[in-house]
Amino acid sequence: MTADFETGFVGGYRWRGADGLAAFLAARSVFFDESHEILQLMDITQPDADTIRARNRLRFFLRRREPQAPVSETFTGQAFHTWLLRRLARDQQWRVAAQLVDGFAMLNDNATKLFAAPAEGLRT
Repeated sequence: MTADFETGFVGGYRWRGADGLAAFLAARSVFFDESHEILQLMDITQPDADTIRARNRLRFFLRRREPQAPVSETFTGQAFHTWLLRRLARDQQWRVAAQLVDGFAMLNDNATKLFAAPAEGLRT
């Protein structure tokens, strides 16, 4: 990842840099089972020689279990992402500069609650 890496929601909360990534991963640490399946690569552009932008649609599945809960909760739906890759001059390696959620579709009730306030981040 790049030093200025960011992840989050377009028009909403974003985690930035290494500390932001650590905070984002901590917020997601309540999930013990997770899968993502790319359904569609919608477009790839190269705005300049050192930047690639790719948009995709994926299906996600998350599972968590609250302490003392008799069963686990599942969170399902589809997410639309924009990925930004940058080639760094110092080593010519491609790095992830951003992974941003553009929107959602087909969310179950739990996922709707989790992503209900993009300006605040995740409602875990």
